[in-house]
Amino acid sequence: MKKRIAVFLAALMLLSLCGCKSKAAKETDELILKIGEVTASSTDEVERAQSAYDALSDKEKTQVENYALLEQAQKDLAEAKRARAISEFEKFAKNTPYKAKEGGSLFEVDTELIEKYAARASELREMGVTDEECPALLYATHTRALGQPSFCLAPISHKR
Repeated sequence: MKKRIAVFLAALMLLSLCGCKSKAAKETDELILKIGEVTASSTDEVERAQSAYDALSDKEKTQVENYALLEQAQKDLAEAKRARAISEFEKFAKNTPYKAKEGGSLFEVDTELIEKYAARASELREMGVTDEECPALLYATHTRALGQPSFCLAPISHKR
């Protein structure tokens, strides 16, 4: 009799340890695995997996085996977005907000472009991007603060 009880308890313990996952936990694990290589365009996949995880009960969350992958995907996504934002800003910063007026001796300022510089620079600063990572940020900051070029654009006289 003791042997039967011991076998029954052992079987019960094995069943409890077998890792019976809920359907939702399995689906969440599958969504996490579907993320694959993370790029700046992976937002939908990462958010879908995170939403599925957030919707789980505390018990179901413990059944998700790939949560560490989701956490890494979120970090990789943030870094990919940051890198893309820096690259796009540097390309954007090549546009000059200063146009030569007729005659070429004076400049007029494109204030709309300066406002765009400032807005994009603020977004990058909020992401923690430094001037060292993106030198164009420093230029945008000076341009916005001064409302004019950060260097002298006084007309040069060629008269003697």
